[in-house]
Amino acid sequence: MQAESSGVMRPLTNSYKNKEIGKFTVCCGGTLVIPAGWCGSLIAWFLILVPSFLQIIFINSAFEAAVPIDCAYICTLALSLTFLFMTTFTDPGIIPRVNPDIERQELRSMFEATDENVEVDHIAIVKNEEIVCMKCRTCNIYKPPRSFHCSDCQACIEVHDHHCPWVGTCVGKRNHRWFLCFGIFTMIHALFTFIVDILYLVKFVDFSDKADNDPLKVVCMVLLVFTSTIVCCVGGLSCYHSRLACLGATTNEELRGKYGK
Repeated sequence: MQAESSGVMRPLTNSYKNKEIGKFTVCCGGTLVIPAGWCGSLIAWFLILVPSFLQIIFINSAFEAAVPIDCAYICTLALSLTFLFMTTFTDPGIIPRVNPDIERQELRSMFEATDENVEVDHIAIVKNEEIVCMKCRTCNIYKPPRSFHCSDCQACIEVHDHHCPWVGTCVGKRNHRWFLCFGIFTMIHALFTFIVDILYLVKFVDFSDKADNDPLKVVCMVLLVFTSTIVCCVGGLSCYHSRLACLGATTNEELRGKYGK
């Protein structure tokens, strides 16, 4: 895909071959993109997997219907982790950098400019309004509307939403849907855990017995508190991003007040 501005054609995302762009390592022609901060997503993996294993081993196994509960539980777990993986290792919308020498030569030949330092404004039409595309001096490109240069990733990202340390990469045009799905299914998985823990406490724990020091009771209570926190935090985040998706907006635009009309 290409973008046209002032007569100069500029490549947008997914037009690269095996190489590094900013802090991204691009593999398989863009099918797999490894961000430098991918290790940050390991924290999210840990926070999802460890409580889930505790839930399966100690809590779910106490129920007579343990097998169907575990099957449904593992499905929500697998979906959450799958969308986490896809969010981290999918191209968020990287805009390839331009060789400054090639760009200068193109501009001189197209506009018959003799001054090598000539600057040409790039204009794009957004909602019937002219938008001046600002130049990114790091990537040496005129940024398309809704794009943003991420200092963490050292690259310009198309339809940039935000940089998320929990997934280790930027959230942009190409991985925003996976990020939203990750948030929704993580909330569903945490809510599933919360409901099963409540049922376990109601069915198996006698709170009137002061001498009851069952360690599973402690495990269940810890999981209950943890998952309730996840439901509130991730659930609120998912609702916020669902609203933005319905409005066709991004977090970056919402905070900066861009394209609000």
